[in-house]
Amino acid sequence: MHKSLVIAGIILVVASKVLILKSLFDQGAYERCIENNAAALCAQAPFPFFIYGWIITAAGAAVLIYGLRYVPLKDLR
Repeated sequence: MHKSLVIAGIILVVASKVLILKSLFDQGAYERCIENNAAALCAQAPFPFFIYGWIITAAGAAVLIYGLRYVPLKDLR
């Protein structure tokens, strides 16, 4: 059970980092779109996804720490 928590925590942290990087890459395109006065055509602002990414990172880290805390390292192999 706890081995699956460790794996789930790692997956959550990696997925959240992908979400954060995507929001950082999309920020420039979003700002250029707003500057061209085409706000109605612009996608959703990437900043909320940046915040969601950090929340998911914290949740993944908590799951990972909980899983590691109650599992001997020899059982993870």
